Amino acid sequence: MDDPDGKIEDVSVDARDITIDGKVVEGNASPVTSTSPTFSPENGSIAVGIINQSTTYSYNIAMPEAGQSMTLILNKSTTDNTNILWKHNGNDNVTLWVGGGAPALNVGLNIIQFFTADYNGTGPKLFGAYVGVAS
Repeated sequence: MDDPDGKIEDVSVDARDITIDGKVVEGNASPVTSTSPTFSPENGSIAVGIINQSTTYSYNIAMPEAGQSMTLILNKSTTDNTNILWKHNGNDNVTLWVGGGAPALNVGLNIIQFFTADYNGTGPKLFGAYVGVAS
């Protein structure tokens, strides 16, 4: 499928195998410093949040459909204590963490993977996995 402007939007493909010759470039959202942002793959599948103060951050992960995923890079530049309230589509305490609990963040670049799945037929649930620190 060719688009003369080089942009193809809202394409759904149902396939068992997909082979891509060349490269895949994921969208990057602009870094945010807000203490209560909404991160969504609609703005880019790679998001960056900046933690630079001793406060409570309220991060909303907006992924309403099963099968969505996003990488969140948190740049923590303070050694002060911070707390993060993780929300999924505006709901508190519903993120299912690989390993059992939300990660304790280190100073540096903390990388977290989020993905949704239709869990037990109850609709999309948010899963979070702490990948590690890249500082």
